Amino acid sequence: MQIILPILLFFLLVLEGLGVKFGREATLFLIIFLFPILFVHMFFHKKSIVFPKMISVFFLLFIVSTLISTVISVNVTQSIQYLLLTISLFLVFLLSYNYKGELKKPITIFIFASSILFSLYSLCLNLNFLNFFIPENGYQFVFSRFASHNHLGDFLALPIIICIYYLYNRTGKQVSILKASINLKSLIINQNSNSIFLSVTYLLVATPFVIFSYSRSSYLTIALCTLFIHIFYIKNKHSAVHKMTSRLLIMIIVLSTIFFFITTTQQAERQPLASRINNLLVQKTGLKYKDILGERPEYVRQSLLSAQKNPIFGIGPDNFQSASKQYSKPSVRVTTSAHNIFLEILVGQGILGLLPFVGLILVILIKSRKNALFFAMLAMLINFQTDYTYQISSFMLLFFALAGIILKGHQEQ
Repeated sequence: MQIILPILLFFLLVLEGLGVKFGREATLFLIIFLFPILFVHMFFHKKSIVFPKMISVFFLLFIVSTLISTVISVNVTQSIQYLLLTISLFLVFLLSYNYKGELKKPITIFIFASSILFSLYSLCLNLNFLNFFIPENGYQFVFSRFASHNHLGDFLALPIIICIYYLYNRTGKQVSILKASINLKSLIINQNSNSIFLSVTYLLVATPFVIFSYSRSSYLTIALCTLFIHIFYIKNKHSAVHKMTSRLLIMIIVLSTIFFFITTTQQAERQPLASRINNLLVQKTGLKYKDILGERPEYVRQSLLSAQKNPIFGIGPDNFQSASKQYSKPSVRVTTSAHNIFLEILVGQGILGLLPFVGLILVILIKSRKNALFFAMLAMLINFQTDYTYQISSFMLLFFALAGIILKGHQEQ
């Protein structure tokens, strides 16, 4: 299982993430059928399966609420797919939780491998080397389909945050190991230096891809998650040089994020420096004009109106498009997503579904080990508040796989 699961996750993420024809449909089909098969295989081979009590209760309550909302859904077929996907997400969480020790390193490797593959493929598409393979929908990580927004930036936030976490965390690890054995001093310093070099190199190479993805959600994700890492480590004792360096790093990331967030919007035309950058991006790199918040306030309005009319059970899972059709203004296009995972669940499953989901997320955040994969998962959660990346099935699969790996309890070291 420790070999099959990472390979399967990598394959599904690549299949959907590259935007190949029918890749999204095939990924959903495979997720729905493969993970129940794997789980049943473990059960019949009498493999020990540990259920974390609290999170399992919240997950099961969420599945039950999804089932109830599916029965009264405005589009039952759409909701049944969502229900089956939710069950598979719970199973991948359980599998990851039970094999967390063996999965932590492979998952980290495949996140970086996927990011490199997506970046190279995206570069080829944008240089017109692969015209026959341009994705037909926006649920992928390699090409912009709407308003110059490429979800590549949203995915690259994960390995970037892992690198930033390591750069913050390196001092404590090095000191503790050096105290253990003086003879290993030179080896440890060399390994630490190599890791720092690789992290910095990756950040330098990946950052332009994030900037030119024009994903303001990814800018916001990286800035906030870096800030959380900084707050987490500021409690620890570090040298004055390390503290000064870390504060400089957080300042650069936050300020640059704000700058690129502003310069990729229509409002940038009114600012002297920002307008020059904005004009350059529009004329030279194909950036399309968009408002600073886009149509998100309108999506919030639609969500609240729908929830007000159907507060308990919602209108059915994965049916936000129906709410958008009913409540959208004439000047605003109908959307399939609320661009916020909590609003999406409120509309689809009502309060009955939202409460257990919020409980589920809170338990994961509170009872998880605060390591690199935790902050990668946190980056995904932040991204889910302003973008529809949670509707990319393989991305949600990765989210719950990371949640299972980082949750405390089973196989604690």
